[in-house]
Amino acid sequence: MSDLFPPRTDQHFVKGEKRPFPAVDILRAIAGEASLVYLSAQTVSKGNALTPEDLDRLLVAASRIRAALTAGGIHHG
Repeated sequence: MSDLFPPRTDQHFVKGEKRPFPAVDILRAIAGEASLVYLSAQTVSKGNALTPEDLDRLLVAASRIRAALTAGGIHHG
């Protein structure tokens, strides 16, 4: 068998990156939070202020999105 499949000599082979969760699972988990961020941005872009409660909820959404990315091994800035 070794004659048919000699050892690899090229050093350009890069192993695929493993993540703890598939990206689609992360997107499903944060879909509601992302929608809330979008609606908040729409509200602000129309010149309307967020209520203190809405702002608090927006911060929760942002925190959950950041946590999901971290749990998924996704580096973010």
